[in-house]
Amino acid sequence: MKIYLTAITAEIHWGYSIRMFPASATQKSIVVPPPTTIVGALACAYATVNKLNREYSLVEEPFTTFSAEFLQEFDVKYAALHLHEQIAEQTLQTIRYFTMSVQAPKTDINRFAETFKVAEMFAPVQIGYVVAPLITMTFIVLSGKPLPIVAAWSISRLGSRESLISIKKVMQSEVELRRVDKERENHLVNTYY
Repeated sequence: MKIYLTAITAEIHWGYSIRMFPASATQKSIVVPPPTTIVGALACAYATVNKLNREYSLVEEPFTTFSAEFLQEFDVKYAALHLHEQIAEQTLQTIRYFTMSVQAPKTDINRFAETFKVAEMFAPVQIGYVVAPLITMTFIVLSGKPLPIVAAWSISRLGSRESLISIKKVMQSEVELRRVDKERENHLVNTYY
């Protein structure tokens, strides 16, 4: 069975969007983009290049995203990434938004007014964090049909709006699947859901 391998090497500044004050809390971070984000970035670039300016799918199932249509159209079987540098496995951060009282949701203003501190009522400054300020990654995508190279080069965003990405190299080749010997077999644990 022939399959197409697309390898996209990129430098990435992996940013995070965070929750609104006062709903901020300690939360675990995603240190690398999940596979669904890689496919979504390719689908978005493909849509832009082909002027398919829509946020929905033409696939008949209800509530189907354009990413799902991209998966089906190119028969994407696998998406993963390889990190070129070592990074922290997981971090735990507390994120806060400082918001003026007039910007708080009107329905909850009475509840918020009881807990507001003076320091939280001035200068609506967004405070966030970045775990990987600049890291080189290679996205690996296996598909039944060749992915458009122009879409791979056109990736301009990865997941969160704060991410910056610069594509450095795109390679594509036809490969054959081989069975791995039992003694060379690795069991991988995927923490994404």
